[in-house]
Amino acid sequence: MPTNVQNILKTMKTKYHLNLLAGENGSFQAVNWVYILEDMKNCDFIRSGELIITTGLQIHTPESICKLLKLLSEKNCSGLILNTGRYILPDNLTPEIIKTSNDLAIPLLTMPWNIHISDFMQEICLQLSRQFQQTQTITIAFENAILNPQYKDLYLPALAHEGYIPDNNYQVLVIDHEDSMDDIKASFLAEDLTGIPIHVNQQICVILYDRQIKLMDLIIMTLLDTRGILGIYVGEPVSHVSELKASYQQALFAKNISASSKITAYHNKINDDQKETHPRIPAYDPHARESIAYPANINTRRNVMYPQNVVFFHDLGIYQLFFQQEDMSMLLHMKNMILHDLEAYDHTHQTDYTETMYVYLLTNNSIQETANQMHTHRNTINYRIRKLRELTGQNLDDPLVRFNYFLAYYIRDYLSLS
Repeated sequence: MPTNVQNILKTMKTKYHLNLLAGENGSFQAVNWVYILEDMKNCDFIRSGELIITTGLQIHTPESICKLLKLLSEKNCSGLILNTGRYILPDNLTPEIIKTSNDLAIPLLTMPWNIHISDFMQEICLQLSRQFQQTQTITIAFENAILNPQYKDLYLPALAHEGYIPDNNYQVLVIDHEDSMDDIKASFLAEDLTGIPIHVNQQICVILYDRQIKLMDLIIMTLLDTRGILGIYVGEPVSHVSELKASYQQALFAKNISASSKITAYHNKINDDQKETHPRIPAYDPHARESIAYPANINTRRNVMYPQNVVFFHDLGIYQLFFQQEDMSMLLHMKNMILHDLEAYDHTHQTDYTETMYVYLLTNNSIQETANQMHTHRNTINYRIRKLRELTGQNLDDPLVRFNYFLAYYIRDYLSLS
């Protein structure tokens, strides 16, 4: 059971005569430690997730308590306990304090003066230590399952001891986050979700297990509401914990594909202008949607519409085939068969026909739209297309020709990731 204000109240309310006055909406946030604060000058030592206790020796007026609540909100603390009866009296707990606590969603509790604070802190800290040890055991085990799946002794016994069945369903999400995992852990606690956030090769990941996979939509929407989330990338589910590496590699591949400016540059620009739903779908060619790129509902899962920064491996279209290809030389050969002469001509003559062809295909052979996307005069694009037809000797209106060129460009962009 995670340590947060709500669970502290469930297990220790009677023993320590705890009373929740306000801020219940924040009671799910994880408690990382307990800290006694008597002087506002020491606030620099407060860290995120800490549960603060004060006797009110110096912080007992309504103004100072409200000021402390605001500061704890800025520090992302998990709550404030007022040790009432000597310095903090019932008359000090004004409606303004209650309103501030509720508005900031900072749990505000009272504990009577006759309760020994040291006893309460000792019990909380012991609980946190046990929880930390258990979390470390699970985290290290899952990291080993991904990084060293062949050494099953490094993870199977530990996971089995914590109740994880090896031959069950597992799935990996790779999270692009601008800070650390603290906010992600807090979000999971707030929604009572039990995904396991871990670090793998400096990547923030979330391991989903069994029923959590069925809650995928809720988990993703919860993560999207988390501060600092830049993107979520989802691998395929696997049926045994020893296969987690495959799901992780797929999720990481989805992230790398999404981060490649070479792959997304023109697609982003075209789709932003046309208000399309995904940055990498060739927006102007329905045949390309079906045959080469991505399904039209790229950002949907069942009936859920996700934003562009949520990418499932199974929505990567032809890139899934490239991902399974071990022999890169075959892909390179296929690309060169179609693009080599054009790239060589550009290199020799310092021209830009290769990219012009790409944008022309993406815009469904629209001269005007190609000119718009490349910030080039329409007459210049007209000349380039005539030259392209001459250089390639191909009918660029032929669906099969277009398919082959699209395939070559996607291979080119995929190889640029390697």
